[in-house]
Formats: sequence, C-alpha cells, structure tokens
Amino acid sequence: MSFAHVVESAAGYGHGLSLSLCPPASVLDLAPVVPVVVLEDAADAVPLARALVAGGLPAIEVTLRTPAAVEAIREIAGQVPGRWSGPGR
Repeated sequence: MSFAHVVESAAGYGHGLSLSLCPPASVLDLAPVVPVVVLEDAADAVPLARALVAGGLPAIEVTLRTPAAVEAIREIAGQVPGRWSGPGR
C-alpha cells in the first residue's frame, strides 16, 4: 500500500478510521504533490477527488478540521478508484 489508505474500522484518529501507512517516499512515487483538502460538505468530496485523480494527483489528504471530513474520507474511499486518501490535521 502506498499512502495512508483509509479503512473503516476502530480507533484511527478517534473517528472510527484506521490507517495503514507506508514510507513517505512511496507517496512521492505516486505524484510530486499531495493536495491537502478541507471540505465543508461531504457531497463535494467525490467530484473533487475524481478531478484530482484525473489530473494526475492520486494521493489526497483530507484534513479533519470540519465535521464533514470523516464522511468525505469514507465517500472518497468507497467511490474513487485509483486514489490513496487519508486524514490529516
């Protein structure tokens, strides 16, 4: 696994998410840039993630700064193939 791939389970960041991490160099093998995304509305997550992946940016960090963040990560993980997504602070 190449990035913080989100898996729904216990613990994680205290939001019911757990992560499987790999060395940071693997993330940069995917793309030289990792977009850090702040989402106010989980409905925006999938279209944004699809656009980022289509634009060559498959590694996506979703910050946990908004109430919509956890749901946004779940939506991305379930609906956007070819991406590696995870939470950030």
